[in-house]
Amino acid sequence: MMLNVHELNVELAKIKGDIKMINSHIEIIKTNHLKHIEEDLKNVRRIMWGVGFMMMTQMIVVIREYVIK
Repeated sequence: MMLNVHELNVELAKIKGDIKMINSHIEIIKTNHLKHIEEDLKNVRRIMWGVGFMMMTQMIVVIREYVIK
């Protein structure tokens, strides 16, 4: 089925509107959601550093105990 020029223009306008909506959603994700994800990752890194420091301290204590005995 072939569409006439008016129907093609209407379809084109719908597609352009969809593209604008998709672009606005991408902007929202880039500006808002990525900021929150970045903050969460910073918190995870802090926790990992803390756990790593505690594990290293515990290993030093264990090694020192074996060397002393």
